[in-house]
Amino acid sequence: MASTIEELTVNWREGDKLKVKELDKLVLSTGMWVTIAFLYQDLDPNDPSAYRAPKIALRRYKKRGDRYVVDTRFTLTTDKQALEFAAAIGTWFSSEGAGRTLEVQAGSVPRAAVGSGVDEPPPEE
Repeated sequence: MASTIEELTVNWREGDKLKVKELDKLVLSTGMWVTIAFLYQDLDPNDPSAYRAPKIALRRYKKRGDRYVVDTRFTLTTDKQALEFAAAIGTWFSSEGAGRTLEVQAGSVPRAAVGSGVDEPPPEE
């Protein structure tokens, strides 16, 4: 178990074999809850001398005492998934994307900008 964010990793050894190899990591949030995106490869079970294509793991850790414990994890297993996810984020948070045009009022659930059709009553017949 890791006691610092720097120690958090997806590297995993079994004996002298590195079964999961971390290539990079991006710390997305810190504090009592830490969110990290890891770029990693796992060992190909059909060819123990080769690693499979890279994957992305998103992990959320909770600080418990002096250690970080994995709370939630999600993996993008193909480059196609990763690129589609990146494209969606790019669209959502572009200057006119839904992530930029939401109106948020204190004590309310985020509501889309007027005229977007989201959270509006259906048209009367």
